[in-house]
Amino acid sequence: MQILEFQRKQKPNYVKIRYKMVPRTADAEDKITSNKKLQDLGKAMVFFANDHQGKLPDSLQGFAPYLRNKQDIEWLSQKVEYLGKGKTEKDRPGTIIAYDRPLLQSQQGTNVLFLDAHVEYVQADQLKKLGISK
Repeated sequence: MQILEFQRKQKPNYVKIRYKMVPRTADAEDKITSNKKLQDLGKAMVFFANDHQGKLPDSLQGFAPYLRNKQDIEWLSQKVEYLGKGKTEKDRPGTIIAYDRPLLQSQQGTNVLFLDAHVEYVQADQLKKLGISK
């Protein structure tokens, strides 16, 4: 991650930029990977729903033809809790479809995929209110 710090000099059109390198941790890498994989699942979800009258599959395996490679479905099968069974695109956009189980167990929150296909990191206390806990 890079943090940019801007310092204005006396000349009005001159800006000094200083880069500070911050090392990535394993936790940060896990969050990034999780976010990307859930975004891919969100895209697959949209395509699947378009091909199946707005319905979502009963399991993650239903998305296999819509994902880029076999490793994606394996990663999702091992790490993601899928809650989309019985859901349709007509449900509330804020409906949780999937979340990263190991990330929730190791941190104070997890990445969550919502029905409108967006992914965000949600704190554990907010998830608890929605019925999801470690």
